[in-house]
Amino acid sequence: MILSQRSVCYWVPTILVQKGNPKKIYRLDDLLKPGVKLGLGDPDACAIGRTSKQILEKNNIPWEDIEENLVFPSLTVNELGMQIQARALDAVIVWDAIARYYKEYGDEITIPVENNIISTVDIGVLKFTKNQELAGKFVDFITSEAGKRIFQKHKYSTTPPE
Repeated sequence: MILSQRSVCYWVPTILVQKGNPKKIYRLDDLLKPGVKLGLGDPDACAIGRTSKQILEKNNIPWEDIEENLVFPSLTVNELGMQIQARALDAVIVWDAIARYYKEYGDEITIPVENNIISTVDIGVLKFTKNQELAGKFVDFITSEAGKRIFQKHKYSTTPPE
């Protein structure tokens, strides 16, 4: 049982493309353009994969159509950013925090909120926690302005996108 729970940050899916966006990818539909080398998380292996598949479904983009350009099904979100850095792929869908780590190598294409699926990252104290007071203080710190600055330093969004 969860005694208390608070939001810490948000995982916002975004499209990361090669620097300069040579394939002219501006929206989800552009991932279907002929010749686009696409990387997505494997929906059976990682959270960004499951979320990406849900976003495509939400936007009426059939998985079968996406598979025509899918050349790299990744087991982790970090591998997707590395593929942009290595210039092996034209586009990937990653969390915004990951995209920001690769800004030297790629450009972030925002998925509009109404077309996106944003994940909230929460922290909480469980009923069976041995030291609930100390755990509560940790939650207070993580959700404080100082805690938010640490998350922001590591490129996480601490306010929901609008």
